[in-house]
Amino acid sequence: RRALLARLIAHETEHADPTRAFVAGLLGDVGHLVLHLGIAVPALDAQNRAKQSGLPVHEVEQALLGFDYAQVGAVLVRRWRHCSVIENAVEHQMRPLNAPENRGDACVLHIATRLAEAVENGNALQNWDGSIRAQIWAMTGRTHAMLQHIAFSAAQDFDELALALAPEVKLPETDAPVPRSADAAVPIAHARAKKLLHMPPANAPQMDRKVS
Repeated sequence: RRALLARLIAHETEHADPTRAFVAGLLGDVGHLVLHLGIAVPALDAQNRAKQSGLPVHEVEQALLGFDYAQVGAVLVRRWRHCSVIENAVEHQMRPLNAPENRGDACVLHIATRLAEAVENGNALQNWDGSIRAQIWAMTGRTHAMLQHIAFSAAQDFDELALALAPEVKLPETDAPVPRSADAAVPIAHARAKKLLHMPPANAPQMDRKVS
């Protein structure tokens, strides 16, 4: 969702390359995948607490873990050797004004993330920009009103797109220790992923193979 939105917003703002914004959007939430692969229980606890308290999930993750999904995602992007602009946007997507460079890319991803979260949480699209600071809008040269049509047009296709591209997957719980930093979270998730790759699919039929 945020990848499509980031590309659309980049087209509108002209402050970020649309293709680069799309890639940043694809990788923007990869940190959550790493957390759920490596430390599923604390990651789910952070999400549940965020929903109950109304606080942004990255703030709850910082309080519980000492780091957040954006920082973890940036570590992975760096290891994959993507361009530094994408890494910078992913790491600072929740605090784009703190980005040391290319703040326009980080601001575009921030707006796309906020809009995607509003759609996912069922919030009124008329108010989806409530948590976006005025300085961020100024950085993109656009306003909420100028991008409102993106919110409504994109929302119409989200449910169908989500069903097509993201079928529900249930990951087994893990008792892995909570890492002390974003850098440490990546190898834990990598080891967990290797184990998952050798697990048979859920409800897969058992077939006896006989050689005739």
